[in-house]
Amino acid sequence: MATKVSKEVIGNFDDGREVYRYVLEDEKGQIASVMNIGCAILELCIRDKNGELTDVMCGMESYEAKIRMKGLAGATIGRVANRIADGRFVFNGKEIQLEKNDFAGGHIHGGRNGYQNCYWDGEIVGESVVFTYVSKDGEEGYPGDLTLKMTVTFENSVLRQETEYWSEAGTVCNLTNHSAFNLNGTGSGNTLGHMLMINADEYTINDEHAIPVKNVPVEGTPYDFREPHTIGERIDADDPMIQANHGYDVNFVLNENHPCCVITGDRSGITMTLNSTAPCMMLYTGNHMGFAFNGRVSTGKNGIPNVDWGGFSVEPHFMPNAANTDLQQILVEPGKTYTYLYEMAFSVEE
Repeated sequence: MATKVSKEVIGNFDDGREVYRYVLEDEKGQIASVMNIGCAILELCIRDKNGELTDVMCGMESYEAKIRMKGLAGATIGRVANRIADGRFVFNGKEIQLEKNDFAGGHIHGGRNGYQNCYWDGEIVGESVVFTYVSKDGEEGYPGDLTLKMTVTFENSVLRQETEYWSEAGTVCNLTNHSAFNLNGTGSGNTLGHMLMINADEYTINDEHAIPVKNVPVEGTPYDFREPHTIGERIDADDPMIQANHGYDVNFVLNENHPCCVITGDRSGITMTLNSTAPCMMLYTGNHMGFAFNGRVSTGKNGIPNVDWGGFSVEPHFMPNAANTDLQQILVEPGKTYTYLYEMAFSVEE
């Protein structure tokens, strides 16, 4: 049986255009739904060890809540993901000053709006959904135009987002996906019992503004996940970054020719293997998901209150602040086409 693809209207964008939710159902009856605002993954229902469909994708209560809060959950992040120190860099001999939208005084995740809150055109093509977006010169302060084309497929328990991007004038680009997962099911509590393996020999030490200082070996540190550990085993380790962040919020330098990471839900038996073309990966363990704002605890799907460590994010991308340390990493040369892959393969441990 082939993948079934459909779409439905779920709301209206700021300018009145209809917003669509595209639903892909694979051969096992598993469901992935993606909306055309930010190509955000809204729902990812995978069969657990008992054969029951389990939504492993954390998110907001509704489309309206996401728009109101300009949420990042599940979305494609750009033009440059992660941080740029002081929100500036030099491109073609000219200093580019971006908005300082990060708490530490720099620029983060492409700006206040970013690609995550933009309207992408979507089209069902066979058993896939194809999204396109043209980012104009000067958008969020970035130089040059950039055209993006993302193809989304879901078959044989593999959700794949492959994005091609190019620029006629030349620019910079560093994409990632900002999903948060709970493989026991969204709203099921914390993920501290999840088993995690990361294919990385090095991690990145940051300064007090969360800007990379240097890459160091994971050997002998609480960042060594080359052999599987639970997320919670060392989450209160006596380490400056872990203590400051209330958990993991760290960049790993990935080893080549391996999956980025493998994670298994301790109760569901669902395993997710993440693959990407990116050389680095952020791990964020949902350290402040249960924060209260104006006395109100944040809530996720079905109005269930969020809890600290209630979801984890694994975000493949180029090195944070590469705009200032190694511009070649994120450079988009005129007339060349580049590819970014974000792929989640699911299986079940009995």
